[in-house]
Parts: sequence; C-alpha cells; structure tokens
Amino acid sequence: MPVTNLIEVISSDEEAEVVDATYVKRYLGIETAVHDALLDTLITSAREDFEKASQVSVIKRQVTAIWSEAYTFVRLPLIPHGTIISVKNTADTALSLDSDYTVQGTKEKRIYGDFPIGLKVNYNAGYEAADVPELIKLAITKNVVENFEIRTGISAKNTVLLPNNWRKVALKYRPTWMF
Repeated sequence: MPVTNLIEVISSDEEAEVVDATYVKRYLGIETAVHDALLDTLITSAREDFEKASQVSVIKRQVTAIWSEAYTFVRLPLIPHGTIISVKNTADTALSLDSDYTVQGTKEKRIYGDFPIGLKVNYNAGYEAADVPELIKLAITKNVVENFEIRTGISAKNTVLLPNNWRKVALKYRPTWMF
C-alpha cells in the first residue's frame, strides 16, 4: 500500500462551461432571458459540485498537486489527465523521468517513485469540450434545475436519492482505486 500525503491541489480553469444557459433553458422549457444571470451562476456551482463528487475535471484546466511525502506511487487527482508539465520535489528541484520517477496510465495517471521530501506535479486535466459525455452534461443540468426549482432530489420520507438525482451520475464517473 502506498503512503502518500496530498496536501494541496491548485487549479486554474481554462475553458468555458460545458453547459450553458441555452442548454438549461431548453431543458426547463424557458424561452426568455430573464433568468440567464442566475442560470450562469447555478451552472458554475453545479459543475463544481459534480467535480467534487466525481473527482472528474469536466473543463480543461491546469492543476498543481502537492504531496508532503509519497512512497511507491501517487495518483494524480482530477481525471482525465492530460500532459504532465513538470515533476519536482517540494524544494522545486526538477525530477528526471525514468531515473527519479516513472508514469503509468493515460487518462488516470500514476507517478511511481519514492519522494521523502515531497512531490509537486503540474499537469493538464479535463475533457475537451466536444468530448464531455452527454450524461455528465445532463447531470450538471439536473443539479441546476434542482437548485433553480428548489428541489432536493432526495425523498422526504426515507432520505434516499431519487432516480433523477445528479449525484448518482457523478458517482459513476468517480475513479475506483483497487490494488
């Protein structure tokens, strides 16, 4: 079992939302622009909720993940993973591929090696806008609708998630880490 201590994930969003007010208004049957500003705010919030629940980066972004120490391997957060830009120790000394570490995986990358003084990885994550699964867009939209119409997606009688709940979709995309 690897020993890791992820202490910080910093990301900067690079692209626009994958769901826009027009998409949500079509789902809701709204034809006016009266609620566009509110819907834009709810869309960003819904996408962030989905990303937290699923550990998926829906939009393209640059991510820096920092571990105070790591042994055996680390999993990069926020899938799908793109290009690794830099791998350094926490003293900002660049590490060399193959001699200091190795990388396995494509969309879910692991970095193998021992990093007793910490590790700092800068990489790209997220879907290309055209590649975002329609099911993810629909889950984000359902969260927007839920918040717009003040519905919880949870049964009041027995506190279970209803079939149309966006959280169920988010959990399908969450990575499962088996050893």
